[in-house]
Amino acid sequence: VNAGEDFYIPKGTAYFLKATGFDSDNDNLSYCWEQLDSGKVDASNFGPELLTGSINRSIPPSENKIRFIPNISEILNGNLVLSNPTLFSSWETVSNVERTLTWGVTARDRSEKDPNGIGQISQDVKKVFVTATAGPFKIMSHDSGDIVWKSGSNQKIIWDVANTNKAPINTERVSIFLSVDGGENFSIPLAENIPNNGEAYIIVPGNISTERARIKISAENNIYFAVNTSSFKIEERDFAFPFIEPEKISCGDEELTFEFNLKTYNNFSGDVKFELLEFPNQISYNISPTSLNSSGTLASINLNRNELPYGTYKILLTGTSDNTSEQESFFASFYPDSISSPNLVSPDNNLTDANINQNFEWTSVNYADNYRFELSTVEDFSSLVKDEKTTENKISISNLDSEVTYYWRVSA
Repeated sequence: VNAGEDFYIPKGTAYFLKATGFDSDNDNLSYCWEQLDSGKVDASNFGPELLTGSINRSIPPSENKIRFIPNISEILNGNLVLSNPTLFSSWETVSNVERTLTWGVTARDRSEKDPNGIGQISQDVKKVFVTATAGPFKIMSHDSGDIVWKSGSNQKIIWDVANTNKAPINTERVSIFLSVDGGENFSIPLAENIPNNGEAYIIVPGNISTERARIKISAENNIYFAVNTSSFKIEERDFAFPFIEPEKISCGDEELTFEFNLKTYNNFSGDVKFELLEFPNQISYNISPTSLNSSGTLASINLNRNELPYGTYKILLTGTSDNTSEQESFFASFYPDSISSPNLVSPDNNLTDANINQNFEWTSVNYADNYRFELSTVEDFSSLVKDEKTTENKISISNLDSEVTYYWRVSA
């Protein structure tokens, strides 16, 4: 049996363990995953802050090679941590502190149904390193049961990267999966091997109707993942027209072009005619062609800002066939060619006597999506202590040395 490679994972985040086994006699194998860390653990100290000892009970062997931590029902209910367990508690929790979890797996080729049979065992060990500087990795959107998706629509999924894209975890890419049975199976891929940047648009698959949809985001080449907090609804419809890119940015007077394509379901046939609704009066636009009748065909919308003030605008495209109308929204952002630089407010640039938890603040800049904060101990910034992005005009940095001089700068 092989327990697999060791991994670094974020704190406060669900994960899974998967063994691979082989038997030369082709006997069925059973597997038992157990946390091997020694230490005194009881109901009074069991919990996610425990630094030594096991925080996950042993469970009976089964033919399932995979064990989820915690068990999948607790994950789906949002119960990732457990403290002060009782007799009938699961006695499973993720860790909220930096520590090494040692896991062992035992494979047996003797059937549990034949207690008198003769068999062999094989064992292997892996380590899971919980990192305190990353996590919890979690889905931020789709946290309400009132959400309704429609077939073929664009949907934006947002998650908290929580430093998982940085060392030592270094997760550059993730995949997003859909469950239509309340989380028993996440068998429908929505987006695979995409950047771990905290947001992604997906297109809802067709021919799905459920009130038990759930979303899962899995780290590529790692064992941790996140599931959204509640079930939501997916409704079928006869046609849709999702955008290739639902959000675009124009700088200065650049024209914006949005492409969308027709998707049809349930043997639908007919012309779908398009027009814009709920858009600013200053915008001029052109849709070409103005109707589509074949699934997979493309149309485009050209937008010009004219005298419209800079900013981001939600615009609604409607498509009508006979007495049926569907809608899809998209977002056009118009910004000036250039924006000003922020001014440092506090502390001074040549910072001495830094607080161990030091706050930095600068002036806000109109139309800035985010700010890049750089902190260095050398004046030319050839090496950096911190290099962070934030959407706010302030940041707090920990563990600075009061005897060191720090230089800092911000760009928008």
